[in-house]
Amino acid sequence: MLDEYYRLAWSRKPEFMGWEREWDAPEYTELASTDYSFQNYNDALRRLDDYQRLSDKAVRLYNELPENYRPAFFELIGYQALASYQMNRKFLMAQLNRELLAEGKVEQANWAARQSELAYDSIASLNHRYNTQLDGKWNHMMTLAPGWVAKYQNMPEVTYTKGKGETPVDLSLRPEQDKLERCALVDLTRYHIKSASGHTLRLVKGLGYDWNIIQLGEATEALADPTSPSAPQIEYELPQIDADSVTLHVYSLPVFPIYKGRGTRFGVSVDGQPVQVTNNVPVEYSKQWKDHVLQNGVKATFTFSIDRERKSHTLTLSCGDPGVMIQRIIIDWCGLKETYVGPDIRILH
Repeated sequence: MLDEYYRLAWSRKPEFMGWEREWDAPEYTELASTDYSFQNYNDALRRLDDYQRLSDKAVRLYNELPENYRPAFFELIGYQALASYQMNRKFLMAQLNRELLAEGKVEQANWAARQSELAYDSIASLNHRYNTQLDGKWNHMMTLAPGWVAKYQNMPEVTYTKGKGETPVDLSLRPEQDKLERCALVDLTRYHIKSASGHTLRLVKGLGYDWNIIQLGEATEALADPTSPSAPQIEYELPQIDADSVTLHVYSLPVFPIYKGRGTRFGVSVDGQPVQVTNNVPVEYSKQWKDHVLQNGVKATFTFSIDRERKSHTLTLSCGDPGVMIQRIIIDWCGLKETYVGPDIRILH
């Protein structure tokens, strides 16, 4: 349960689901729709489904526990699972309300608005339950008081059209959305170490959007030239690509260089072409830095030419500044649809 709780919060913490930053430019000061998509790759639907399963499991375990164990379980795990689900539901249902209203689906939009309001009320109820347990042992620990530099605790704006009734929306996963066309996901677990050159290249479980990351060297190891043929390299096999070029979206973890003078360089190549190098060193508290923190990732984009006659291709990751961690790689040849941080790896399975 804890793994799932942290995995879901990795891409966006519940308190960041309002997509606002009160301390930033005016366009970020109000609660807004998220970047999760209800139309593509089950992006928003899968997030709701994952959180609901986590919440349901917490309820089942709570009910199975002896009476004297229940307060501790609720304080440590149950509240977090249930409240995180309701916080996500609050914002995603408000977004769905706006989207359905724009499509003229008024009755369904009304239902989504009501669900968002129920989620808001549920959070208040969960807070009261937490604070009054064991004669108020943890009173005031959970609250919906106004945030210092955030508004996520507020109810997002929704539109309810009176006199139109409500029609429930089927929020179950839609298999047709999981089809990848003219794009592909790289399964980070299926790698081949081409050359380590004294560096630690490894798969680390329990980090990243898909709970697996590739670490290109330990941070304290020697610098490498990512453009050199002798650089530490990891390879992946790619499918046949029916195009003259391909775009790679590579998400890494947002880390600072270990000390001044170092960077976060790593290189990418396809089919042995010249290595393209990226280096992300944002200024702390800049908009770029904040964006990276909120989505817990940094996206670098690369474009390579493709020999469409080849039946398979090779993607190479090269270590530069050791310690860089790669968490998702998406291959696109004009078919990738818009989502928050790309399709979930579970689509492949």
